[in-house]
Amino acid sequence: MRNLSAQEPAEGIMKTNDFGDSKFYIVPCQCGNTEDEIRIEVEADDAGVTVHHWVKVKTAWWDSPTKYKWINGLIHRIKMTYSIWINGYLEYESWTMMNPQQTFNYAYTLKRASDDVRQFREARKHQP
Repeated sequence: MRNLSAQEPAEGIMKTNDFGDSKFYIVPCQCGNTEDEIRIEVEADDAGVTVHHWVKVKTAWWDSPTKYKWINGLIHRIKMTYSIWINGYLEYESWTMMNPQQTFNYAYTLKRASDDVRQFREARKHQP
């Protein structure tokens, strides 16, 4: 495997907005489906740096064998609603496939964005 180094512009990472103390990115999935992408905001505030991740998680309505998938989908949605009422949350997983270079760029982008927004916030504190 080759040695990877951060790229600029970064393969597989798209910056969509930059407000100084917050930066927004999209990380597409290698499968090409936009429903599998990750949307990220890296933001500096008084508490430090926060990274927000937005992903679309899909229900497993297709899991149980049934001839009528729409009935299975309805039953699954009822179970999800029940879980929200009883537990107060749902737990699901999501995945985004990345090639090695994209994975490296993703990690580097998070580090760099974190440093940038923190430095921007500090610089604004010291301005008159």
